[in-house]
Amino acid sequence: MSLNSRRTSLLPTLFLSFAILLARQCVAAGDDAPTFVGADACVCHKNPERGDQYHKWLKDDPHAQSYVTLAGDKAKAIAKEMGIENAQKSEKCLKCHSTAATLKPEQLSGTMPVEEGISCEGCHGAGSNFKKLNIMSNYALAISKGLIPLKKPEERKALCGQCHNKDMPKAVYKEIDLVKSWKGKIEHPLIREKDE
Repeated sequence: MSLNSRRTSLLPTLFLSFAILLARQCVAAGDDAPTFVGADACVCHKNPERGDQYHKWLKDDPHAQSYVTLAGDKAKAIAKEMGIENAQKSEKCLKCHSTAATLKPEQLSGTMPVEEGISCEGCHGAGSNFKKLNIMSNYALAISKGLIPLKKPEERKALCGQCHNKDMPKAVYKEIDLVKSWKGKIEHPLIREKDE
């Protein structure tokens, strides 16, 4: 058997071995790697008896409209000054205006349109591993599965400060107390049957 024919006969075996190895790695990574499921998956948080966090976010929280604001006249003017043709397509803008816009396809397991703006998972983490009721019913378990509770002011300040900082366009930046802004504007507590 010639060297070329040996190489040719080994190619299918090598290809199959590589494919199996790659598949195993993908399955292994998929078992633990949390993915983003979108705000619509947060069905338990739509219940008024539990605090109706979803509708508070949707109606009252400016983060729900953060993507839409990029289409406004003020955002267009700021984008133009920054040399950006379309703010709703610019990664510079989207990183702070849409949770879904900067995700890779493998990070999504649900429907999460860019129009959601900064959604639940933008602050609380990718929800695939903690979204089920049996996990969310156990607060400690939900945290162990990736839920970011943001209970402490310094945690909220660190998270919010990733976008709300002096690197923002000067036309929209204003010094804000991120801890005080939480109360009344952003906060959406979960009503629990017992304190945890």
